[in-house]
Amino acid sequence: MRRTSGFTLIELMVTVAVSAILLAVAAPSFTSLYNNTRAASAIGNIESSMAFARSQAVNFGRKVSVCPGNGSSCSGSWNNGYIIFIDDNGDKTADNGTEVLKRIQGFNSKDFIKASSTLITFGMDGMLSSTSSISIHYCPSKKNSEYSKGISISPSGKIAAINTDVNCNS
Repeated sequence: MRRTSGFTLIELMVTVAVSAILLAVAAPSFTSLYNNTRAASAIGNIESSMAFARSQAVNFGRKVSVCPGNGSSCSGSWNNGYIIFIDDNGDKTADNGTEVLKRIQGFNSKDFIKASSTLITFGMDGMLSSTSSISIHYCPSKKNSEYSKGISISPSGKIAAINTDVNCNS
């Protein structure tokens, strides 16, 4: 009697069918994990950029601004990236003799960012130039995503996470 090893066509078809079912069940949870992780990473980068801008304002003893743009002045939307620069005169342009302190590249083109201000300026004391809080929301894939994350910057310069009613609707 001769023995052969391997799989029959039936065994292979059953294995492929079971794998397809498991993949179909797991795929939605991977999508939610991906969106949640992407939003957490992006808002974490924004939060650390704001903390960097605030600390640079205190260290330099000058006004430091954050705004959307990729050159040396404010332009465009937050989705395309933003710049951090010294802006003593508040003209939304890096002052003469100074460089842009940091450029942050754009975010995922499918995502949305809503900020309550197009210019965020920290004074030499680390406080916001604005007398009201500024919020920034990051929404992965759609404006009302359940995985949206946000931060709030108080007039004192304190940065805190926003955990309720975070969306990017106008």
